[in-house]
Amino acid sequence: MKEKIEYIQRKYGQAEDMLSGQSEASVSVGNDPDMTYDDIEKDDLLDHKRFVETTDEWQYPFDVDFKVLVSGQPDLHKDVHEEERSRLAKVFNKPLPLKKFGPAYREQIAYIESTLQSRYPYMGQVNEYIGDMLSINGGGSSFIHIPPTLLVGAPGLGKTSYWIDLAGLMGLEWSLVDVGSMTSGFILTGSHPTWRSSTCGAISKCIMQKNISNSIVILDEIDKLHYRKENDVESPILNLLEKNTAKMFKDEYFGGIEFDASVLSFLATANDTLYMSEPLLSRLKVFHIPSPTREQKIDVIDSMWKELLSNYKLEKAFESYSIREDLEVMDILTSVDSFRSIKSFLSQSIGKALKQQYESYHLTAKIVGDLIPEKKRSIGFH
Repeated sequence: MKEKIEYIQRKYGQAEDMLSGQSEASVSVGNDPDMTYDDIEKDDLLDHKRFVETTDEWQYPFDVDFKVLVSGQPDLHKDVHEEERSRLAKVFNKPLPLKKFGPAYREQIAYIESTLQSRYPYMGQVNEYIGDMLSINGGGSSFIHIPPTLLVGAPGLGKTSYWIDLAGLMGLEWSLVDVGSMTSGFILTGSHPTWRSSTCGAISKCIMQKNISNSIVILDEIDKLHYRKENDVESPILNLLEKNTAKMFKDEYFGGIEFDASVLSFLATANDTLYMSEPLLSRLKVFHIPSPTREQKIDVIDSMWKELLSNYKLEKAFESYSIREDLEVMDILTSVDSFRSIKSFLSQSIGKALKQQYESYHLTAKIVGDLIPEKKRSIGFH
């Protein structure tokens, strides 16, 4: 799990800053109903924030006066530090916007779905489902929301990355909850302030630290819940995945006050469903992610390559090189099962090429092959 978190931090470390709800985030292509994404420059297309606008709807997640709360909760008033009380006071009774698509939602959603398909061609059913759900949001002029959904598949298939990429494409902020490392339900629901090292729960933090109400919560490795049955970690998750109970979610740190968590999108990942309970599975739309074919792997690797060059601002340096057409390099890379590992190898290969070559930069089978041990490679393809 540590390797996975480090990978996410490297790839998406700035994602939340980029989607922090700055003023330009409220500018939408949909402000002009006659404008489609074909009318926008390519560079602007990459600024996914432009595809979402803030609605006139505002909601009070914590609809309670903080001063009244602490006056009626002497324990809370006594045990919460002054700095913490000051920060919380700014959150309570503070309205947050609900984000939705603009009038040109069809073009916006088509762009999201086609981008997901290019990055994750082996998740075709998921891509189509996301497009359908977003169309309901757009057609009904409701805020952006995805019903609880679970991606199941082998490690390294890009399940967590998929949800983070989706959040970025929709212009929504996201939080990741490592369910596999949760030791108790209070991590989600908070603990009473009289306890030593007490804190509010992850769901409250998700709302307080974001600039919108309907952000995304990624429940990572939710299948690991069966390891924690003695601490009843599952019950608060079941409540969050059910709309009626999520509307009345309680955080013990705030004296058990209720707030509406149903506007959050809870999206989960798992390696297997074998030990997941029936109540949990019944609350989730489940997709089993197949292993990609060789052709799909080539598409993903080509997309990764272009993304890395763009991130490193090296498109011009490698402009004469096509990784898709380099069959020797592709043979090596497609033999690796984990996309997470492939991306790491690609990144280091770029560095080695820049260090060893002086012009016409390109990858070689030796550069890539020396980085990938034989035990990392698989035999054959599906």
